[in-house]
Amino acid sequence: MAASSRWSARSMSIRTSASTARGRSTCNARSPPRRRRKWSGACPTRWTAPVMCWARLQIVLLDIESQAATPLTRGDYDVGHLAWSCDGRRLAYTRGREDERESHCTDVWMLDLDGPAQPFPEARRLTTTVATASWPAFSPDGSTIAFMGAENGGDAIMRLWAVDVATGTTRRVADEDVELFSNALFWDADGRRLRAVQAWRGVQRIVSIQVDSGEVTPLVEPPAGQVSAMAVGEVIAYVEEGMDHPIEAHRCDLDGGQARRISDFNGWWRERHALKLERRRFEVPDGEGGTEQIEGWLLLREGEPSPRRLLVDVHGGPASYVALQFPTTPYWQVLASQGWAILALNAVGSASYGRRFSERLRKCWGRLDLPQYRAAIAALRREGLVDDRVAIAGSSYGGYFSAYATGNCEDFRASVVSAPVGNLETHYGTSDSGYYADPFSMEGKPDANRELMIELSPMAHIGRGRTPTLFLQGKDDERCPKCQSEEMFVKLKRSGTPSEMVLYPGGDHHTLGQGRPSHRLDGHGRIVDWLNRWVEVPLPAAPGEKR
Repeated sequence: MAASSRWSARSMSIRTSASTARGRSTCNARSPPRRRRKWSGACPTRWTAPVMCWARLQIVLLDIESQAATPLTRGDYDVGHLAWSCDGRRLAYTRGREDERESHCTDVWMLDLDGPAQPFPEARRLTTTVATASWPAFSPDGSTIAFMGAENGGDAIMRLWAVDVATGTTRRVADEDVELFSNALFWDADGRRLRAVQAWRGVQRIVSIQVDSGEVTPLVEPPAGQVSAMAVGEVIAYVEEGMDHPIEAHRCDLDGGQARRISDFNGWWRERHALKLERRRFEVPDGEGGTEQIEGWLLLREGEPSPRRLLVDVHGGPASYVALQFPTTPYWQVLASQGWAILALNAVGSASYGRRFSERLRKCWGRLDLPQYRAAIAALRREGLVDDRVAIAGSSYGGYFSAYATGNCEDFRASVVSAPVGNLETHYGTSDSGYYADPFSMEGKPDANRELMIELSPMAHIGRGRTPTLFLQGKDDERCPKCQSEEMFVKLKRSGTPSEMVLYPGGDHHTLGQGRPSHRLDGHGRIVDWLNRWVEVPLPAAPGEKR
């Protein structure tokens, strides 16, 4: 199982402990099934031991028959994902490092649990070279543990790895361009292949990966959607959604055949006027004097007159890709139903298109991708689909980019900046990830790259902008702290540009997608109102400029 505080009855606690049931298992089960029939309520793997809540997320072994709980781990670290071996004798898990300079890094560890349960048995560390190990899975014979992770702690892209249990030898499985979505891994019965969810060209698909050669075989490939969860037994069960169809559960055979939807939680969707989602390609500058093609998504309601108003929505990361999921951007649906077109690009720097494509944006935030966005907008204008009524919005890196864009061009009449990086120099020291993520993105720390980090910061440019801007910020966001929004808001407000800032008490970095319903409703409503209010108003002339 994946140890997680959200599984605790005390879901509001910051730290809690994980428990797991003891016995024999089938391969890839998160816990052994023996005596599970005695439980009529929640699966025992979701029980917690409250004696550990004050400290760290740790592992507790729960004997289902006696209900005795035996603590297995302790230390100044948190446990992540867990997996039993097929014979139930060993437990693999990921955990953080105790060196405070590397506390963001995780490795694969293993416990031998054959025999009577003893508190805090000796654990063996299996991996050292992969900095963000997660989702371990024993092979059927127990000789190998597959897992995913990145070699650099600042790299957000997950790749597939395997470690030999006897020797600790770790190797990458599959080409470095094979990127995985965070989900459990599942071995075939013969131990030759793994099933996983792959991030591939802007979608999330189910694949089978040959362990020795790294060959990837697609099994389920949504044309315009994303598989967001998968489990494997006698069949494959998965959850899939897109911006033009709602989230539902599906099943298919182990080879991907006979796929069909098995739930209908959103039947009301079919009673509405369907929106159309198109995958589009654009010829854009490559930053090296030539051009290249990038992909993106265009959401609109058919039958509306053109030219339309256009919202350019920028994904986070930047080493991520457009999330085709309703919870993060419900305002897309509202605006599209009002006649807007929504453009969401996977510009240079995006994940799921190979390592080189994503890493080209390092040290080039804004500089390399802004010309690509402007070229795509110009292409839609030439088609007659949109006019000058263009707005921009985004969260996290998308917030960064929205602020950077309005300070460096006049293409946008309205902007929404959510949870942004505003000042790369201060983000390094105030963000919970800045000290390791920013040196990766900028290829150096502020003392070595200070001029570059200042130049690439929206804070250095936003004062020149005249685009009305709405800032939305979780007040307790530790990933992109509120000071990042506050600095830019004050500078823009003092320059005379219409701007507002909303802080959500208790809100974190994902407030608009996963926060309190009241915050999400308020935030998405404000986005729609702000864009509709300002997109019809041309930008004012710059001082000394005639219009």
